[in-house]
Amino acid sequence: MPCLVEQSWRKKSTGRSWTYQRTSASNVSLLLGLICLAETGVSACPVELSPPSVVLRHGGSVSTNCSTSEVEFRGIGWEASTGKRQQVRDNHVTWTVENLTDWKIDPLCYFNPSPGSTKKQCFLKLRVVLYQFPQNIHLRVNVSDNEMIEDRSYRFECFIPKVAPVQNLTVWWYKGDTLSDVQTLNNTVREPLDVKFHYTLTPKRHDDGVSIQCKAQMDLGPDGPMLEASSRPINVTLKYGPDIFCENIFLEGETLKNYCSVQGNPAPSVTWKKDGQLIDSNVPLTRKDTGKYNMEVNGLFNVTQEIMVHVAYGPELDCPSTYTAPEFSVNNMSCTVAGFPTPVVTWYKEYDDVELPEILTRRDSGQYTIHAVNNVSSVNVTVELIVNYSPTPIEELEDTEVEFESTAWLKCSSMGHPRPTYSWTYYRTTNVVEQNEDGVSRLLIYNATAFNKGLYTCQAQNQGGFVNKTVRVNVKGVTTECPIDITPERMITSYDSSSVVSCTPKPSAQLNLKEIYWEDKSYFRWGDNHWHHTGEWDPQPVCFAIFWGLERCKKPLNLTIYKKPASVSIQPLHNTNPLKEEEELQLQCNINSVAPAQNLYVRWYHGNTTLEPLIQGSHSFWVAGCLPGNGTNCTIGETKSPLNVSTTVTIKLNRTHSKAMFRCEAHLDLGADGPRLTPEVSDPLNITVHYKPIIDTTKLPNKVPVFRGYPEELVCDAEGHPPPKIQWLLSPGDVPHVLGKKLNVSEAGSYICIATNDVASTLHVVEVVLKGTPVGATCPVEFSPSSVVVGYGDSFSTNCTSPSNVTLGMGWESQIDGIPFTEGVSFLTLKIDLVNLWDLSPMCFITGKDQEQCYKPLPIIVYKLPDSVSMSDISEGRPLIAGTTYKFQCHIIDVAPAKYLAVYWHAGHKIISTQTFSDTSPSPVNKTSEVSWKPDKDDNGALVWCEAKLNVMPTGASLPSTMSRTQRVSVLYAPTFDQPQNETLEETKRDVYLNCTAKGNPKPVFTWQFPRPVEPLEEQKTKNALTLDRFLQFPGTYICTASNSEGSAIKYFTIVKAPRNRTTFAAIVGSFSCLAAVLLIAGLFFVQPDGTFSLSKGNYLRGRPV
Repeated sequence: MPCLVEQSWRKKSTGRSWTYQRTSASNVSLLLGLICLAETGVSACPVELSPPSVVLRHGGSVSTNCSTSEVEFRGIGWEASTGKRQQVRDNHVTWTVENLTDWKIDPLCYFNPSPGSTKKQCFLKLRVVLYQFPQNIHLRVNVSDNEMIEDRSYRFECFIPKVAPVQNLTVWWYKGDTLSDVQTLNNTVREPLDVKFHYTLTPKRHDDGVSIQCKAQMDLGPDGPMLEASSRPINVTLKYGPDIFCENIFLEGETLKNYCSVQGNPAPSVTWKKDGQLIDSNVPLTRKDTGKYNMEVNGLFNVTQEIMVHVAYGPELDCPSTYTAPEFSVNNMSCTVAGFPTPVVTWYKEYDDVELPEILTRRDSGQYTIHAVNNVSSVNVTVELIVNYSPTPIEELEDTEVEFESTAWLKCSSMGHPRPTYSWTYYRTTNVVEQNEDGVSRLLIYNATAFNKGLYTCQAQNQGGFVNKTVRVNVKGVTTECPIDITPERMITSYDSSSVVSCTPKPSAQLNLKEIYWEDKSYFRWGDNHWHHTGEWDPQPVCFAIFWGLERCKKPLNLTIYKKPASVSIQPLHNTNPLKEEEELQLQCNINSVAPAQNLYVRWYHGNTTLEPLIQGSHSFWVAGCLPGNGTNCTIGETKSPLNVSTTVTIKLNRTHSKAMFRCEAHLDLGADGPRLTPEVSDPLNITVHYKPIIDTTKLPNKVPVFRGYPEELVCDAEGHPPPKIQWLLSPGDVPHVLGKKLNVSEAGSYICIATNDVASTLHVVEVVLKGTPVGATCPVEFSPSSVVVGYGDSFSTNCTSPSNVTLGMGWESQIDGIPFTEGVSFLTLKIDLVNLWDLSPMCFITGKDQEQCYKPLPIIVYKLPDSVSMSDISEGRPLIAGTTYKFQCHIIDVAPAKYLAVYWHAGHKIISTQTFSDTSPSPVNKTSEVSWKPDKDDNGALVWCEAKLNVMPTGASLPSTMSRTQRVSVLYAPTFDQPQNETLEETKRDVYLNCTAKGNPKPVFTWQFPRPVEPLEEQKTKNALTLDRFLQFPGTYICTASNSEGSAIKYFTIVKAPRNRTTFAAIVGSFSCLAAVLLIAGLFFVQPDGTFSLSKGNYLRGRPV
């Protein structure tokens, strides 16, 4: 709207206090322009102020220049309450005031444009700050002499006179040298004001002598000065108390003067009274002076305080040196203790602090140190505590097993006070000796025989009572079974037949028989040695016999009472309509009235094919109709009577399951010596399985050549249930519009057959190649990554790239998340968030600039790790035999695709077998790997397991494998010797060691044959090694035989005489030869003609002695 002009007017602007009066036509126009400018809000006035703002003390001088850079204008000027300048036609005009005292002044420099100018009338305001600041500020407090009392509040006032502008003022409060508070005013008044700031102090004792000061500061910004003024500080004088601090206790000999300390300002005086009597606080106190005292304190206030005075002294103990009591009696031992503070009494036993119970036991016996302590001193006293108790249960006496004709000993020990005496009860023989020594009794058995086998009772006794313990001594190598025979040994009988069993003593025990009888689980006793089946399902008959010199022994009858199933039926557990391929079908087999159910096993059949695994064992069946939960046990347990039981099998359905019927077959396995019973078979169950279509690619190959002008018929035949509907897709991204199995084609391109039923859809791409025109090379696309391995239910993405110079556009054909033909791209990403098809086959297709179309399938593998991997029981609770071949199976449940599955069999640290599969189905299947294994002795104790692994990943990567539970095998093998099979040794003066150590499972037993009977060697006949001293080294062959249930091994030790010293022999022969030569020579000289031997004596005459 245009601005209207009046010739004479007066206007007062709210908030600015401007007053405009008509003076001349030009002034009216100027003011009208300023008003119009203010109302229209036009900014950016073409004038400049120098300086743009001024800060000065009240009464100071100011000068500011207003200039413009415009060439064509009517004029510029200043509008102000003081120093006003008229409009001039110059580029600058100065506003000057020598003594500025107007606190509210707001000068304006205005601009008036030339007529017809695009500029508007405008103004620019000069910011003027007038200030006034006092030289002194004053601090006051509402108390005389600056004396204050602790914890009372005092108000300090900081007075600042005639200060402006107050909004720039800040007051700082200091407590000593510490800034305590900062205060400002939110007041925009520009004129001087008298202002007051307040600060509250509640002094504490540490504030005595502290100074309080206020400091005023005016901050006038970057254009002005920083002004400060401080008050004179006020020093605080604090009065407090009196405060009384007393000790809780003090020692004998100390005085009341030192008992309490009194603090205060002014300094207090103290007097003491007890029972109203004045007490000299300098007199030392004794323990008898303990009591209540009144303490009168005169200070800032007068205080009278009642104080309980305790005089401390050290502990004093009085205890007996010895205390004797029977076990489990009340602890009446008393010790008196005195001292103040009350001493802490601690009992120590062997450096451990203890607390004696109210009732004493043997464990409390011993020497105790009683320690009493307070904060004055401590004292110790020693007490011997004796607790008499009856003998403790006998220890170290245990059942013993001894080798036949070897030595054994029994040890009997008991604790008691006084020390117990011992006595033995047993079948006494001459080869048993008793020894009592140092509180322990021993029984030594030499050359143990069958008569030493039995029960041995040791009794320990003292004045408090007695205890006894009975143990059994077993002599190895002697008969331990009850010497009775049951005929037949095992009875297998039908529940409706009558059978009799007899129990008789062995012939060798006939004369020792005292009594023989039968007893069943109801403790019914048959007086003779015959037991009759009375129709009960689980009688548990046992034959008992009592012989002279032996304990009562028994032998149970191995009894099986059976009943064939009354009926067998099969039923599905869930609705069977409709069933689809890859779904799980759970069938239940109901077996009625069968006993014993533990011997039952069930075979499942699909048509004539046996389904694995075999259902066997009590854990595989449950009582029919039982509902698990709320603690209900539905297992068949060890029930002997007829039960109605059920078992189930879970079948992963495929299309073959529609072509045959299911049935279950119940067998009773009564063992090798039981009757062979015919199985009971259920009626067959027929089911229908719906499965997705499979296109017959033998009739419809991937590539079909067509000669120009000769159409070709494409036949798409698919199998599925329900029967599939066939549709043809003439190009990727198109919608199916050709129905029927057959399609005539005459043009090159990609033709897609889609077979659809209620389960799923399957497609097959046929590339028709037109003969007579060049067929291009492979489709020019690349995938990144080049192939995909993805888990079922997971996601993936891959890129299809083609050179942009040959491509008009591209797309993805996929059963999931396909991308239609996209023009103008050479890069397209297929992203599938959820892979839920097993035979997923995405194809990237492109249309070239030559209008030719091609496609390339993406190499993809959809996998699923097994739900479980389990291994059949290798040994079925029995050990394996080395060298024997065993077959066992590994069951892999729900794995895909099976053609990439590998099963590794492990035995210890080695792989004994690896198996792969040729199954081409892309969907999950159950697979069974069977291995034949011949264990050897090194496999004893090894862990065996199977490992299932999908080898679908690229080189360098792998999926986690799934392993079965490990089974530890025990392998039986014949003994083998640790050292050479045979050894030859020479006689020596040192001991000779014959080592026949051998390994085997079971542990081998050893027998020896010696070259001659030697009594000391007979004792070592069953050991694995012999030690022969020099007197037992007889030349010959020592034969060691190591044997167990799997065979035996023989080792020969041959001892030969040591070779003699030939030098000694030669010396002896030489001596005898020399003697023979001397005798020969002597014979030549001294033998007479008559054959007599004579030495010549000179004149000696024959027959005439001289």
